[in-house]
Amino acid sequence: MEVLKNKYCSLFHNKETETLDCIWNSQSYYMPEDEFKRFLLQVVDISTQEDANYIFCDNREFLFTMDDHFHQWHDINVAIPLSQNMRKMAFVQSPDFFTQVSVEQIFEEDHGKNMPVRHFEDSEEAKAWLLQN
Repeated sequence: MEVLKNKYCSLFHNKETETLDCIWNSQSYYMPEDEFKRFLLQVVDISTQEDANYIFCDNREFLFTMDDHFHQWHDINVAIPLSQNMRKMAFVQSPDFFTQVSVEQIFEEDHGKNMPVRHFEDSEEAKAWLLQN
């Protein structure tokens, strides 16, 4: 069931697997930082409301690069709250090198280590890892 959509991304909740699936599109290249922050705050709220335990992010078309100053905001407002109610996060990698590095770095910080996070090239492999005990 789709629970959130904007021109950059769609978020689906699968109640059976307790998963939030975040599917980015190529318009994310043009996304302003304030819209990205607003979207992430909505994801945090939805993850609590929907009792989701896992997040799957399909970043194959994600083209937004996060600056270093964004990391602290993300730790406080996204990583810490998500790590309190999420069990795992899986990312399908962006083909854009700089975008992928920025995504990986944001979860290498101390607060991103409170839950298992892995990056994959294949979406089926990512989903399988996410749902295994």
